Amino acid sequence: MIKYTIIIVTTILVMAGCGGSNYVSSDGATAESHMRLADSLAEATSLHEAALEYEFVAEEYPASHHYRTAVRNAAHLHCDPLNRDLDEEAALYWFQIYRELELSREEKTNVETYIGLLKKIVELRTKMTRKTADL
Repeated sequence: MIKYTIIIVTTILVMAGCGGSNYVSSDGATAESHMRLADSLAEATSLHEAALEYEFVAEEYPASHHYRTAVRNAAHLHCDPLNRDLDEEAALYWFQIYRELELSREEKTNVETYIGLLKKIVELRTKMTRKTADL
């Protein structure tokens, strides 16, 4: 299963790299292709790579209509329990950016909950690391 996932991801990356070398597109189309790549990586359960691709879209194309989705997905994937490279600090960073966007009241409440929980997790990990170092 992992072997096939690696083959699929490699094929997608090669295709994305080759396709972009001969085609000059607008920012929207480029952001779109990166979003499709990130979506494909997420579907192939390459969550860390997908999160990084969503981050790329958010950082490089902030004026794109994909910005909001890219920020949200980067935040969620960084703290997804299925992500082998779980990164609560990165998730916290992206949720804080997402909180600044125009959100519904319910969504704002959910994001605030995520931020509160992630702050607590980061704080507890820091304390555990210090205690372990003191031993």
